[in-house]
Amino acid sequence: MKVKDDMMKLLSRFDMNVEGKRRGGPVVDDPVVLITGVAGATGSICAEVLIQLGYKVVGVDNFYAGQDYNMSEFISNKNFKLYEMDILDDNMEDLFKEYDFTYCI
Repeated sequence: MKVKDDMMKLLSRFDMNVEGKRRGGPVVDDPVVLITGVAGATGSICAEVLIQLGYKVVGVDNFYAGQDYNMSEFISNKNFKLYEMDILDDNMEDLFKEYDFTYCI
């Protein structure tokens, strides 16, 4: 799929390599990316590619427009955790307490 290939090229240039070392910066032991709207087309492609690149991904979606089938390629991956909530929920604050996010998309 061309979109996925293009996304892989783009995200592989992310400011982090797979070993978790920030280019030109300190080592990050466990890079974790928060993706809001992870069940949507763009969010799910980003999540799939980042997981393939070795990132841990925390996904948030309220499923207003997103579909769970968009996540079928990675939903059971050990490096993915899904939270069904709206980004305006008070529980979002708890995610930022639980995880030290390297990036938020």
